[in-house]
Amino acid sequence: MSANEAASAGARSAALLAALRDVLALLALTGGLWLFHVYGRVLPDVALAAVWAVATAAIAAGLLRRARLRRAALLRVYLRPASPLARRLRGGWLMAVRETALAAALALL
Repeated sequence: MSANEAASAGARSAALLAALRDVLALLALTGGLWLFHVYGRVLPDVALAAVWAVATAAIAAGLLRRARLRRAALLRVYLRPASPLARRLRGGWLMAVRETALAAALALL
Protein backbone atom coordinates (compact mmCIF):
# COMPACT_ATOMS: atom_id res chain seq x y z
CA MET A 1 0.00 0.00 0.00
CA SER A 2 1.42 3.39 -0.99
CA ALA A 3 1.58 6.49 1.18
CA ASN A 4 -1.34 8.07 -0.70
CA GLU A 5 -3.55 5.03 -0.15
CA ALA A 6 -2.67 4.94 3.54
CA ALA A 7 -3.45 8.65 3.93
CA SER A 8 -6.73 8.18 2.06
CA ALA A 9 -7.70 5.25 4.28
CA GLY A 10 -6.82 7.27 7.37
CA ALA A 11 -8.91 10.20 6.19
CA ARG A 12 -11.87 7.89 5.48
CA SER A 13 -11.68 6.31 8.91
CA ALA A 14 -11.43 9.73 10.58
CA ALA A 15 -14.47 10.93 8.62
CA LEU A 16 -16.36 7.76 9.56
CA LEU A 17 -15.54 8.22 13.25
CA ALA A 18 -16.63 11.87 13.10
CA ALA A 19 -19.91 10.89 11.44
CA LEU A 20 -20.49 8.16 14.04
CA ARG A 21 -19.80 10.63 16.86
CA ASP A 22 -22.29 13.10 15.34
CA VAL A 23 -24.97 10.40 14.97
CA LEU A 24 -24.52 9.28 18.58
CA ALA A 25 -24.73 12.88 19.81
CA LEU A 26 -27.93 13.42 17.83
CA LEU A 27 -29.40 10.21 19.22
CA ALA A 28 -28.56 11.28 22.76
CA LEU A 29 -30.06 14.73 22.20
CA THR A 30 -33.20 13.27 20.64
CA GLY A 31 -33.56 10.79 23.48
CA GLY A 32 -33.16 13.56 26.04
CA LEU A 33 -35.75 15.72 24.36
CA TRP A 34 -38.13 12.77 24.12
CA LEU A 35 -37.72 12.12 27.87
CA PHE A 36 -38.40 15.80 28.48
CA HIS A 37 -41.57 15.52 26.41
CA VAL A 38 -42.72 12.44 28.33
CA TYR A 39 -41.84 13.62 31.86
CA GLY A 40 -42.14 17.39 31.38
CA ARG A 41 -45.32 17.74 33.39
CA VAL A 42 -43.84 16.22 36.53
CA LEU A 43 -40.47 18.00 36.46
CA PRO A 44 -39.93 20.91 38.84
CA ASP A 45 -39.60 24.42 37.39
CA VAL A 46 -35.81 24.51 37.86
CA ALA A 47 -35.39 21.31 35.85
CA LEU A 48 -37.65 22.67 33.11
CA ALA A 49 -35.57 25.84 32.93
CA ALA A 50 -32.36 23.79 32.74
CA VAL A 51 -33.72 21.61 29.94
CA TRP A 52 -34.92 24.71 28.08
CA ALA A 53 -31.48 26.34 28.47
CA VAL A 54 -29.69 23.23 27.17
CA ALA A 55 -32.06 22.96 24.20
CA THR A 56 -31.62 26.67 23.48
CA ALA A 57 -27.83 26.34 23.56
CA ALA A 58 -27.86 23.35 21.22
CA ILE A 59 -30.19 25.01 18.73
CA ALA A 60 -28.30 28.33 18.93
CA ALA A 61 -24.98 26.63 18.20
CA GLY A 62 -26.37 25.13 15.02
CA LEU A 63 -28.12 28.31 13.94
CA LEU A 64 -25.02 30.42 14.57
CA ARG A 65 -22.81 28.02 12.63
CA ARG A 66 -25.24 28.05 9.70
CA ALA A 67 -25.51 31.85 9.74
CA ARG A 68 -21.73 32.29 9.82
CA LEU A 69 -21.25 29.86 6.94
CA ARG A 70 -23.86 31.65 4.87
CA ARG A 71 -22.35 35.04 5.73
CA ALA A 72 -18.84 33.82 4.82
CA ALA A 73 -20.09 32.57 1.45
CA LEU A 74 -21.79 35.89 0.79
CA LEU A 75 -18.70 37.87 1.74
CA ARG A 76 -16.44 35.65 -0.35
CA VAL A 77 -18.59 36.28 -3.42
CA TYR A 78 -19.31 40.00 -3.06
CA LEU A 79 -16.36 41.52 -1.16
CA ARG A 80 -12.60 41.49 -1.49
CA PRO A 81 -10.78 39.85 1.44
CA ALA A 82 -8.82 43.06 2.15
CA SER A 83 -11.97 45.18 2.31
CA PRO A 84 -12.73 46.82 5.67
CA LEU A 85 -16.35 45.71 5.28
CA ALA A 86 -15.29 42.05 5.12
CA ARG A 87 -13.98 42.23 8.69
CA ARG A 88 -17.01 44.11 10.00
CA LEU A 89 -19.60 41.87 8.35
CA ARG A 90 -18.16 38.52 9.46
CA GLY A 91 -20.81 38.06 12.09
CA GLY A 92 -20.22 39.01 15.67
CA TRP A 93 -22.21 39.51 18.81
CA LEU A 94 -25.30 40.88 17.05
CA MET A 95 -25.61 37.74 14.93
CA ALA A 96 -25.11 35.61 18.04
CA VAL A 97 -27.85 37.49 19.92
CA ARG A 98 -30.27 37.17 17.00
CA GLU A 99 -29.65 33.44 16.60
CA THR A 100 -29.89 32.84 20.36
CA ALA A 101 -33.23 34.65 20.52
CA LEU A 102 -34.52 32.55 17.64
CA ALA A 103 -33.20 29.41 19.35
CA ALA A 104 -34.93 30.34 22.62
CA ALA A 105 -38.23 30.74 20.79
CA LEU A 106 -37.77 27.44 18.96
CA ALA A 107 -36.84 25.64 22.18
CA LEU A 108 -40.19 26.64 23.67
CA LEU A 109 -42.00 24.72 20.96
